[in-house]
Amino acid sequence: MKAIVILFFVLMSWMDCIGQAEYIDHHECLVYCSSANEKMRLQDYEGALADYNEAIKRDPYYAEAYINRGNARSILQDYRLAINDYNKGIKLNGQLPGAYYNKGCAEVAIEAYTEAMADFSKAIELNPLYREAYNNRGNVKRRLNNCEGALVDFTKAIELNPKLPDAYLNRGLAKIDLNQKTEACIDFKKAAELGDRGGYDAINKYCS
Repeated sequence: MKAIVILFFVLMSWMDCIGQAEYIDHHECLVYCSSANEKMRLQDYEGALADYNEAIKRDPYYAEAYINRGNARSILQDYRLAINDYNKGIKLNGQLPGAYYNKGCAEVAIEAYTEAMADFSKAIELNPLYREAYNNRGNVKRRLNNCEGALVDFTKAIELNPKLPDAYLNRGLAKIDLNQKTEACIDFKKAAELGDRGGYDAINKYCS
């Protein structure tokens, strides 16, 4: 009985040490993440990537570190590795709409439109007010020749933010695809009024 008590004490002490180590590792992880975030702000993306690597070494279960490393890799146009990071982050925490949105953007960059559609849809499911996700899902639908569906998404993005120039421009282009030139030119004019140079270009191309 005495031996069992001693063994139990040793195991409990060892578990306490593990708990302390995890706490220290997570604290250091947050320190590296903070440093990486500052480097992202300063557009030092390689430096940020190095710090996110160190953060993940110290806490491989911290979803935000993977997602932010994915953001750095996306900016550096390393889209496939970025997607891998987003997948790892999502596996650890599947309730972050921004992770699905950013993954969708990376998938668009490599023309993985079906996957991007699913991820933008998931971002919208988690945040029904995610106007950028509606706008980008509309772009994907248009690329997949679903112009009617694209119009619905662009219109929703505009409802959520009437000052989103991209959505007016994109909706106008979808209307051009559907031979709705008059309505399209109204959208191009609104995009131009909101400061989108593409709106002026579209007016010159389609509305002159």
